[in-house]
Parts: sequence; C-alpha cells; structure tokens
Amino acid sequence: MIAATSFAQQQMATLNHNDSISVFYGTYALRDAHNAAVAGDVITLSPGNFTACDISKAVTIRGVGAAYDSLSNTHPTIISDDFVISPNDSVYSLEMEAIYINGMMNYNEVYNPKFRKCIIEKYLSYNFKGNSIGTEFVNCIIKEIAGTAYSDFTFIGSVIYSSSISSSATMCLNSLLITHSTLSKLNAMNSIITRSASGGYLSGNSIAYNCIFIKNDFTNEMWDDNTNNTNMIVQKLSDVFESFNNLSLPAFSTDERYILKEEIATSFLGSDGTEVGIHGGMFPFDTRPSYMIVKKCNVANKSTIDGKLSVDIEVMVEE
Repeated sequence: MIAATSFAQQQMATLNHNDSISVFYGTYALRDAHNAAVAGDVITLSPGNFTACDISKAVTIRGVGAAYDSLSNTHPTIISDDFVISPNDSVYSLEMEAIYINGMMNYNEVYNPKFRKCIIEKYLSYNFKGNSIGTEFVNCIIKEIAGTAYSDFTFIGSVIYSSSISSSATMCLNSLLITHSTLSKLNAMNSIITRSASGGYLSGNSIAYNCIFIKNDFTNEMWDDNTNNTNMIVQKLSDVFESFNNLSLPAFSTDERYILKEEIATSFLGSDGTEVGIHGGMFPFDTRPSYMIVKKCNVANKSTIDGKLSVDIEVMVEE
C-alpha cells in the first residue's frame, strides 16, 4: 500500500498480455484496453461505470462484482450503453465475469462465449449467424432474452426473466426460467419454470426432469405435454419461494436471492440430491468473483518532484 496526500478515484482497466501489464484510466478505459489487446488477453476492470465498446476480440473481461457487496463495501463494475460482441475466433473464447451490463448486448459470429456472475439489467439480444456455437451462463441474472438464435445455450445456476428462446438447443440446469412466450427445444433439469403471461409455454420438442412448474394462476395448462413423474406442478410463486412474488420487470431487484421455502428445498430434490433452482447443483448461485479483485484504486493528481506517482491500490481475495 503506497500512501499519498491527494488522490483522485477513477475507473481503471488493466490489460495482461504475456505477463506484461498495461493500465488505462477513465470512463473509456475498457475501450482503450480492448483496442490494445489481442485474443487471449485478460482485461480487469475496477469498480465504476465504464462506457461500452464493441468487443471484437476473444478476450477475458473481469469486474469486481455485478452488484454492491455490503459485506466488503465493494461497488460494482458497470458497462453502460449498447454494444456488439463479434470475436470470430475458434481458438480463444470470449469470457466475462462479475459485471453489471447496463445495455443491449448483441452477438454475431461468436465461438463458445462464457458469462459468469453477470447481471444483464436491460435485455440480452442475440442474433447468431454463421459459425456461432455454444453460449454458457453460470450464476447470471438476465433480465430479458429476445431474438432468434442459431446456436445452443446452457444456463447453470442462473435466473432468466422474460425469456423468448428459440435456438438449436437450450440446456437449463438448476436455474429459474420465467417465460412470456414459447420455449422451444429446451432441455431442463432441476430447474424452476414459470410464466409472466398466459401465452408462455413449453413446445412439444422440449423436455424437463426434476423441475417445478409454477402456473402463476393462469388457467391454461402450460405443462400438459411435458410432465412426467419427476416433476411438480404448483399454482403460485408463494408455494415455492420465501419472498419472491412478482414477475414483472419493474419489480426486478439485485437484492432478491430467490430462496426456496424450507419444505420445498428439503423435500423436492433434484436428480443430484440437492435442492432445485439456483442454490443447488454443482454451481450454487454465488455473486463473488472467482479471482482477486481490485477494490479501490486512488491515483495522485500529479507526480512528485523526482517523477514518482503515488498510487493507493486495495485488493481483495476470497478466502
């Protein structure tokens, strides 16, 4: 820790390329780091709001968290505005973790992108073409999915609001899926599926095992052609969750933890013997990043007489 008498807190992006580190500052630090990066590099973002830029390189982008962490007093990393992801790279994969994405994220020509512990607050738009294949979301909260995908999706320990999924194949493991329209080619296991509109239902080419279907008081049967003796059908959200009782988007909250009622969590188990939904399975929901994070970075307003610049950096590692 290096002390300084006068500091200016600002956004910071570090670029790791072949063990060489470059540092960029300000709201456009992500853009500047991306412009300097090559496929396989790692960009690490501090807390703060970064202006979005189109991501055309298969890099790893890491934040400090997608929501405010009251225990560590860590503020989130936010990427604001719309952007396009299009790294057509079959060697490296695009990866993003622990970031609040406040805008439309649109895909095109992406190989195996991976998103972990991210919140996509506005909506996720996808328009895959050509060689796009497998997209994986782990411990993510996605506020809306809309569009047409020529790809396969995997959701693990994630919450997906207002979904309209039409893809070559979708795997949903230990997740909460809220739909307002048809879910096509869905393979769901150990998950909770409900609807926010009467038109939401599973198509005949979908299948589900060890899942809870919540009718949400709609009278038409969503699940008639997709039930088997491993699934459960209930009427209301309150039959399953402790506090989560509103599917409308204005009620979306990063504080919601989607905790099951004790009798559900202990009596209706998934195929692996753990509870269904986001708190069971191999990757129970956890918002904490999987790596060391920069909690604070203060940079002195000017260098000293002998040309030295004082920097105060605080890092945090999960034990």
